[in-house]
Formats: sequence, structure tokens, C-alpha cells
Amino acid sequence: MAGYGWARDVANDRLDIEVAGTTVAQLTTTAFTLPTLVGLTITNGSLAITAGGLTVTAGRMRETLTRVNVDSRHATLSAATVKSGILVHTTEVGGGNVTMDTAANYIANIPLTENGQTAICYYMNDGNQTATFAIATGSTIAHVGQTVATNQGSIVMIRRTSGTACVLYHV
Repeated sequence: MAGYGWARDVANDRLDIEVAGTTVAQLTTTAFTLPTLVGLTITNGSLAITAGGLTVTAGRMRETLTRVNVDSRHATLSAATVKSGILVHTTEVGGGNVTMDTAANYIANIPLTENGQTAICYYMNDGNQTATFAIATGSTIAHVGQTVATNQGSIVMIRRTSGTACVLYHV
């Protein structure tokens, strides 16, 4: 079938991938380019960018998050909850604590594979009591004593600081 396969573009020193007569990818020694006619879908595994960062030149980054709901005085901000992305905590019967998971669980189960890596989770207190963040083994809180009032929220960032420690920031 014409228009399917690899096409060597000697003049531009690149390799083009064609589908139905349309160039869907271009490869050079320094770049992998997807022309504007197509997008990139990863259906298994993940995409790692190891140099140069990620620049979004149009549109916005979007992610799909799962809501975890806890209806009790205290809640645990587990690694699984951080991966889910949203914790809705219905505080009740006196001020409650939101206790961090252990640093070992964050590092292994988010995972955070290098120092400086972070994970973001959104915390909402839809209950009738003030919530305070509390530490667990290997974890610390950057701004100890800050609370989340009733019907308020916080952006929570877990940052790996070493192979055995994480710090929680919340704003």
C-alpha cells in the first residue's frame, strides 16, 4: 500500500513515518516530532522526559483524578490517596488530623524515584471542624501548625528529600 511506512528524507536529514500518505512522525538525531495533524497517546506505561523539561505551547495540561472520601474525625493522606489526586475529608466531632503516610510508602508507592521529585494532591475539608496535618515516620511538614478550616481546601505537595524522607507542603 502506498503511503504507509518509513520514508528517508535525505535533504532534511530525517526519517519520516507515513500513514495513509500523511507524515505522522519525524525523527532526527536530536528530535522526535509529531506534526500538528496528530497527537500522542500512551496506552500502557508512562512517558518520561529526562532532559529539557516539558513546554506546553498551546492548550492546558489536563489530568484525570479520582476522589477519595473520608467521613471521620481523622484521615490518612496515604500514598494511594495522593496518587488518586483528591482527598475530601468530612471532619466531625472536634478538630481532626490529616496524618501523612510514611516516607517509605510515598517513595515506593507513588513512586518518587529521585530526590526532589514531587506529587500533588488536592485536599478539601467539607466537614464542620478544623483539620491539622500531622507527620508519620520519615515525614515532615514544612509549615507546622497550619490548619485547613471548615469548607476550605489546600493544595498538598509531597516532596522526596532523600531515600528515606519526604516533606509535605500545603498552601
